[in-house]
Amino acid sequence: MSWPDGIDWTVLACGAGTLLLRTLPFIAQRRSPTPWASSLARWWSAFTTAIGPSALGTLLVVSVWPLARGHEQRPDEAAVAVAVGLLAVWVTRARLGGLVGAMLAGALVYGVTKALLNAF
Repeated sequence: MSWPDGIDWTVLACGAGTLLLRTLPFIAQRRSPTPWASSLARWWSAFTTAIGPSALGTLLVVSVWPLARGHEQRPDEAAVAVAVGLLAVWVTRARLGGLVGAMLAGALVYGVTKALLNAF
């Protein structure tokens, strides 16, 4: 699979940033039980609640971007992988609720589908 220059580092940086934003409130709350740390952890947790939907949007844009820019060698297969990944997000969210599990399921299904389609 050949990505345009720089997109692989962009994906890694976005993933690392999202992971840090989601885990920092838990780390802050666990390490320092002082009232101000607890208040900061609650504020940070509320702030990152908005990150979930934006992370889902970011994953969608990163998946569709090569397709939209014409960088995919087999655009039909890429569109299938995006559609199957979105279906996995929808089904997981409907069955289990919550956005984190749905995002993980969608990313996993998208990656597996893309790998399987590229293998044949």
